[in-house]
Amino acid sequence: MNNQQKQEKTTLPVLIAGAGPTGLTAAMELSRMGIPVRIIDKAQGPSKTSRALAVQSRTIELMGQRGLAKDMLAKGNPVHHTTIYNEKRILGKVNLALIQSRYNFCLLISQAETEGLLRDQVARQGIVIEWATEMTDFTQLAEDNGITAAIKKPDGKTEQFGASYLISAEGAHSIARTKLGLHFEGKTMGQNYALGDLHIDGEIPEDEMSVFISKKGFVALFPMTGKRFRMMVTDPENHTKADAPPTIEELQNLYNNVVHLPGRLFDMNWGSRYGINSRMMKTLKVGNVFFGGDSAHIHSPAGGQGMNTGIQDMINLSWKMAFVIKGLAKSELLESYEEERVPIIKGLLNTTEKATDMFNSLNPVIYSLMSAFIPPLLSFKFIQKKGTSIISEVANEYKESRLSAKGRSMGSLNAGMRVPDTLLQVKVVLKDGHTSFVYDLLNPSAFTILLVNQDADQVPGTLLKTKQQIPVQIIASVTGKETDYENVFGRHPGFILVRPDSYVAACDTMENLSVLEDWLGQWLV
Repeated sequence: MNNQQKQEKTTLPVLIAGAGPTGLTAAMELSRMGIPVRIIDKAQGPSKTSRALAVQSRTIELMGQRGLAKDMLAKGNPVHHTTIYNEKRILGKVNLALIQSRYNFCLLISQAETEGLLRDQVARQGIVIEWATEMTDFTQLAEDNGITAAIKKPDGKTEQFGASYLISAEGAHSIARTKLGLHFEGKTMGQNYALGDLHIDGEIPEDEMSVFISKKGFVALFPMTGKRFRMMVTDPENHTKADAPPTIEELQNLYNNVVHLPGRLFDMNWGSRYGINSRMMKTLKVGNVFFGGDSAHIHSPAGGQGMNTGIQDMINLSWKMAFVIKGLAKSELLESYEEERVPIIKGLLNTTEKATDMFNSLNPVIYSLMSAFIPPLLSFKFIQKKGTSIISEVANEYKESRLSAKGRSMGSLNAGMRVPDTLLQVKVVLKDGHTSFVYDLLNPSAFTILLVNQDADQVPGTLLKTKQQIPVQIIASVTGKETDYENVFGRHPGFILVRPDSYVAACDTMENLSVLEDWLGQWLV
């Protein structure tokens, strides 16, 4: 590509197909970093049904950096436990307070409300969503010079539109994926399910999630705001999605078959039926086309991670795309999107398939085994911490990525790991010694260098002359919190290069600043 073509590409907007949580996150991220975007959706307008319900700790951390966590928390219901029952008794409780995050809970908030918060944010950033507007075709241009898309507008006319990149957030029936002939590998799982948003008059706790297993089926109850519950239940008659939504009487009968706690269901305002497909793409980038969210992966709702994974797909992609478009990073940076996200997606499908097979099984042997083994398993704190870290997605990391430098660890941190957003506060050495949460020192639009256990007057001059003048934050422990600080950042003077998505790009002791210099030279311009 010659210089003129490069300039033309950088001035073109990014086309985002799909205005669900994935597409809205991409629009929010790119536009706040100064990248022009156009976001379209073939639907007539925003969906009003709740669909996805859980917002996990890692997503709230990221939304907190973008000023949205406070409103999300105000609209949602934070729950700190999941109680698992069999036909007679409590088998155990999963303690979500063990999640290593400031947000050590699962936030139950309807997808409609989550999308509403994201729509409000992109509107504040000057982005107008084009509803009833659909991409029907596209062509990749020669020499990596963007794409031309055919866009069908509300009046039925087709517009030819040039874009630097296309982000397919269209959902499971992605036009871009079909056009490129890419496989959506996986399987259809056997059981079908019914959903309902309703009230329950009875003994179901309103401050925790409740999961009931039996030889007759499975029921999960998620407390929403306003004393409402989302009920998810196996459908022994295997109705399909095309059948009429379940009635309140049907759901009551299914509830009575499984749940031993008395409860009267009433005032259902939404219901549906669904089956489970567990599928993923192994290729998330083809030329100037990128895939995320349901366009790239669909799976069991077990664990409530689908929407969160799509949002985090775009958090990963958008800063890289913005840096490349602005000429701040080499184009090879975009290759790391697929490299980093495919293992996360693969792991998600693996765990949700296993959980679905176990909890939803009608096999009496599996039921008996689960009744016997869940209590002792949940008695081990390390198992609870491991499980909750996976479900909350704070365990997601990119250690094997080419973007993760092979330096020494600093405390518990190594390249590719998430910087923890916990209640631990640190002292900011260069700013009159005030205390701060670490995430308040990080910039979600730029890199940050954290210096730990380092005197301010001994900062090497090379750190103040890095590419793009990356801000340096010198932090130290707060009196009385030395042990907690050392558990995260260690005892030795060192540096931690933090990416815009708050993952560690490189870290090492101060004697090995060449690790930092090599990383910056390899990826940034």
